[in-house]
Amino acid sequence: MEPTEEQQQALQKVTDNDLTGLQALLSTAKFDIDFVDTNGMTLLQHAVYKGNHDIAQILIDQGADVNSSKHEHNYSPLHFAALSGKEEVCMLLLQHGAKSQVLNTVKRTPAQMAAFVGNHGCVAAINNFVPRSDIDYYTTPRGLDKEPKLEPALTEVFHKFIMQVNVHPIGILLFLRTNRTLVEKHRQVKAVLNLMCEKEMKRGHETNEVLSFKFHWLSNVLEELTMAEEGELMKEGKEKDVLEYCIKKLIKPSGLDQFVRVTVHRFPYIQSTLFMQIANGVASTIKDPHYEKGSLMSVITSAINGHRGFASDSQCSACSNEKATRRCSRCKSEVYCGAECQKVHWSLHKKGCKPASAVDAKKDAAKMKENEQASIADLVSQQLASQSLEVK
Repeated sequence: MEPTEEQQQALQKVTDNDLTGLQALLSTAKFDIDFVDTNGMTLLQHAVYKGNHDIAQILIDQGADVNSSKHEHNYSPLHFAALSGKEEVCMLLLQHGAKSQVLNTVKRTPAQMAAFVGNHGCVAAINNFVPRSDIDYYTTPRGLDKEPKLEPALTEVFHKFIMQVNVHPIGILLFLRTNRTLVEKHRQVKAVLNLMCEKEMKRGHETNEVLSFKFHWLSNVLEELTMAEEGELMKEGKEKDVLEYCIKKLIKPSGLDQFVRVTVHRFPYIQSTLFMQIANGVASTIKDPHYEKGSLMSVITSAINGHRGFASDSQCSACSNEKATRRCSRCKSEVYCGAECQKVHWSLHKKGCKPASAVDAKKDAAKMKENEQASIADLVSQQLASQSLEVK
């Protein structure tokens, strides 16, 4: 059905990013906010595809359906937002109830479509989103329970904890360092994460394997605290900060790889597609002749936040955060989020940290040697060619 003249005007204003004009039109309009054009697209779908957060917000406030499924190829608003590359638009839809596991006609979720076009920020935003209501469920007693599974006072910090995009154990432990209440209650938090892991795998056609594994992953980081508290530190007979002990353990490449392997092995849903993907990724990485200790973490990051074709130059050497800006003042090669990450990584970096001038000189020497070898090879080739001509 062709849109009416008034509806055509609304579509044009969204296309032109005319926020003021659209507001004026909607104030007097008598059409359904979820009308569709000839392709089955609503105003909201047009707005989010253009990445216009403000117009999308107005349409949602007017009652626009964030899960409209009338598009000819079954693209939801979240599919279009993911294709736009605007993380804040994806978050807006998710916060208003957009479903992240809906499939289009080529059987792809919004996160998968975002990954396909290289919008990795959108992949991370979608894969790591958890509605606040999912946490509130555990803050009230259920059934025969006299106490809630999660103390209400922990709701906000727990929500921030599970919404983290950076899943590197060091990044998680540094988050806990500034949120000590989670450390004090880590057994309670770990139990809730295990319940959430199980729940995500029992949602039927809306099963979210990525979130399930992420909750399992976070739970195992907290398990490291428990193991250190009850075993390793007790054996040493020393009084140490359990958090700092775990940071020193997992900053080591060998310790990080061991943690990855154990955590993957503990995941209970071994028939899931994601588990098989991770297990194969770990196995192939270890078999790679260029394998370096600590590189198994890239398999986990790709599974949760989507695969990237190349590593960012601004990735923190300690916690792998993507937006690191602080470089080592001596060698200029390592980059960090800040002084905290640099201090954590120093025990590893100090052995190879050399002044930038020395590093540059070494590179120049290597390049000169390479050029000399190339020149000698050319000279030999020329001599052989001339000898060949003389023989003829």
